[in-house]
Amino acid sequence: MTWPESRVPGAPLTDDLAGRRGQADSAAKLAEHGRQQFRGCAPWWNHILHRLVAPAAFHDGWGRPVAWLAEAIAELDDDCSPLVASACRGMLRQAGERVPRPRRPSSSVPCQLRKLGITSRELDVFQLIGQGCSNAEIAARLSISTKTVESHVTSMIIKAGLTCRRELVAFAAIPPAVA
Repeated sequence: MTWPESRVPGAPLTDDLAGRRGQADSAAKLAEHGRQQFRGCAPWWNHILHRLVAPAAFHDGWGRPVAWLAEAIAELDDDCSPLVASACRGMLRQAGERVPRPRRPSSSVPCQLRKLGITSRELDVFQLIGQGCSNAEIAARLSISTKTVESHVTSMIIKAGLTCRRELVAFAAIPPAVA
């Protein structure tokens, strides 16, 4: 899908046109420029625009469509826009990428953790890790197996870009406003 450049002045959607012309670097720069323009005044529109141009970005190999869609999913789930978030999940699935599951409605994953991709169940484990609980203690408190706790710990270490459980414990011990 393309729009005439004259209809979208200075535009975030001209990145799609540049990408289709084989100008991947130019498309990526235009996408970032558009993102910066909308960030302060209409951040929600960034998600809508990225959702529109992501198929072309995937197809033509420009921009950061996986990051755009993951960020959109996290924020659109919070903004009660489940249909657009679902469409973004579908695009990631089609591209063969990891797809974040919808969060539980009562989820209150802090923004900085949500941006890392931490799920509400991982948050439960994360909070207990911050309190110094062992995997066995966490499993008992949450009524899950220790193997499931280990899976959540491994997942969070990867998502947070850490190297070991000790680093995750230190990260979890930091108050959310500082983390």
